[in-house]
This record gives sequence, structure tokens and C-alpha cells, in this order.
Amino acid sequence: MVIVHRFDAAYPPFTYVLPNGTAVGFDIDVIKWIAKKYGWKVIFKPWDWATIVTALVNGDLDVIASGMTINAERMKKICFSRPYYSYIHELVVRADETRSVDEILNSGEYIAVRLGSTADEWAERLLKHGYNFKKLGLNSYVEVLEALLDGRAVAVITDSAFLEPYLKKHPDVAKKVKISTTLGAPETYGIAFRCEDKWLRDKIDIGQSLAAKAIGMTKFQEVMYIILPQAIRRALPGISDEIIYMVKYSSLAFVVGVQEMFAIGKHFNSIYFRPIEIFLMLAAIYLVMTTAATIFFKWLEYKLRIPGIEMGV
Repeated sequence: MVIVHRFDAAYPPFTYVLPNGTAVGFDIDVIKWIAKKYGWKVIFKPWDWATIVTALVNGDLDVIASGMTINAERMKKICFSRPYYSYIHELVVRADETRSVDEILNSGEYIAVRLGSTADEWAERLLKHGYNFKKLGLNSYVEVLEALLDGRAVAVITDSAFLEPYLKKHPDVAKKVKISTTLGAPETYGIAFRCEDKWLRDKIDIGQSLAAKAIGMTKFQEVMYIILPQAIRRALPGISDEIIYMVKYSSLAFVVGVQEMFAIGKHFNSIYFRPIEIFLMLAAIYLVMTTAATIFFKWLEYKLRIPGIEMGV
């Protein structure tokens, strides 16, 4: 069976092409391994990212494994495997930039993005919200960074999946840029298929389990080292939000007779008749507790993130 795989030729460490024309990267390795397991012949070929979804729908290719974000707009046309990587979008500027995020977004200058990417969608979203900048669309994230460094753009919108491993490999570039802010919530990558090709999606979905067994992992090890880490990373933001909400909402427990801080504060107020000082102190305590919890969970999410896949780099 022949599977046609099209990909982004300049998106390290997921997919890129060496000077000799060889396709390499994490997603390339995954597709090769699964193809070997099932006896498929895979045809690898770069494709224009701005038209790659249309090409998949039209049958010009069978699968896209190239760091493609799972989002609602794409899912109207195509289907995805289970997520395998989480990242966040970032606004990146030169290291000597001193302006605030709002000043940059309202500078009237160029902000560079990769055409057809979710970073491109972010630029369009910001423009629709009334920000005043010009969009500079380029063909790869590498070209986007080059535009920032040579002064054609005042900032770039990129993602942590590309930026972190790229800067790790190019420390000279890392010294010249900095992250101004992140944009939105974390998003995930998946492997894309036509929705009618459910059999192909099912084959890919079990690829992680097959890979684990191939290197001698037991079922327990597969759960501990592959499934559970992904589950924790994906669930942690929601869990942390719920814990912080519980801390804040605990102030309502006095309604049902529970002696928590707010009820104690009311008790002291009935004795000393100093509501401003007492309830300001309570507010400060809740602020410290929720701020500390927020900082802790942000740190934990940072520590558990996947900073960059080194395969193929």
C-alpha cells in the first residue's frame, strides 16, 4: 500500500529537508516507523502549507504529519489523530525592544507570520480586534525570524514548538530575541487525515502503543511513561483552575455554618466593630493564597511542558 505524506519543508524539529533533499524530523520518523510496521510504502514530499489542507481534502495526499494544530476550523474539513504535542503561541521581539505589547501591536509596523499557519490566524484575529499593525506573511518560521532580525518586522508571532528547539540549536539567535508575551491557551498537534479514512487514523492512533511494545515496555510502563504524562500535562491547567476556584469559593462556606476565614472575620467584627480593617485583611489573605497557588501551578505547568523534541534535530 502506498501512502502519500506531504509536509512543511521548514519546520524543525518536526519536519524539514536537509541540503541533500532528505526529509527528516520527528514526524517523519513516526510515519516511517508506522509504515515499516504495516508494510506501507510512503512517498514523502514537501507541500505549500497555505494550501495543504485543501490538497488533503482533494485527495492529492493521504496524511499530514508536520506539527499541524488541531482546531475547530480545520476539523470542519479534515479529521485528526489523538493529540501528541502541546504548545503555545508567542509574540517575539528583538532583545533590545523596550515597548509594551500594546505599543507594539499598535505601532503600525510589520509583524511577521508564517502564511497559512495558526500564527497567521492569530494575526488576523488581532487585526479584527482593532490592533493597528501590518501583517508580513512569509513561507516559513525561519524566514519569519530572519525578518525580525533584519528589521523588516518589529515582532513575529510564532509558537513554542518551533521557537524553543530552534533557539536551543541556534544560541546566537537566542541572544538577539526575547518573548514579549504568550497568546491564548495551549494548543495541540495531531496527524491529519480525510475523515472517510478512519482506518488510517486508527492505525496511527495505536502507533505510540506499538512503539512502546517494540522497545520492550510492559503495559504498566506504557501507561506510566507515555499515556499518564500526556494526560497530566493536558489535565493540569483545568485542575489548577478548579483548585484556585475552590480556595476563592471557600469564603461562601460560612453560609452553611462552616467556620472558615470569612465566618471568623464576621465573628471578630461583631466583637471589635472594625469591618474595614478585618475584611481588608481577609481580602489580602485570599489574594496571597490565590496568587501563590497560581504561581505554583504556572511553575508546575512550565516544568511539565515538552520544551522541544530533539529527534531529527
